[in-house]
Amino acid sequence: MNSQFIYSWDKKVLRSRTFNISQGGILLEAIPNVEVGDVIPIMMELPKIPIFANFKEQDIFNLDPLKFNRDIIRLKIEVVRIHEGPISFDKSIVAQMGGKFFKSSENLVNEINNYVDSYKKNVVFLLNLIADLGQGKKQMPLLSHIAYLLGYQIKDSISLLRQKVLHDYQSLEDF
Repeated sequence: MNSQFIYSWDKKVLRSRTFNISQGGILLEAIPNVEVGDVIPIMMELPKIPIFANFKEQDIFNLDPLKFNRDIIRLKIEVVRIHEGPISFDKSIVAQMGGKFFKSSENLVNEINNYVDSYKKNVVFLLNLIADLGQGKKQMPLLSHIAYLLGYQIKDSISLLRQKVLHDYQSLEDF
């Protein structure tokens, strides 16, 4: 989940970005002057991504990620780790912090779980399309569009895309 969020810290409201979300927490770009154990209020969009396997191919091509319904969620995270290193499969070094959801309502947890479940199903669908390419099936336009809908870019190679998607799938399998 590569998106932006706003947060309140040190009597300021600022913006940063997310790298990943799971059922238990979130990986964010590190916020200056934050330490492990701090609790930070954040607000972000949570898109309602449809399950692509339930759509006809032409209907998938008509989907636009900017038109997905979105919920604005407000939550608090407790910082559990801070790390400065490369972003997965990216050469840039960015300070990152991992936070677990802090005293989240059952409704919020359900919304996040629904997002993660939908994303997971769509990642499996995308991995299957990538596997089909090796069998000679001509699905590249569909594969490219689904990758775009899920926030992946095919600028390097299909092999690198497969690595990224498989990494995300394995991360989702941990939950």
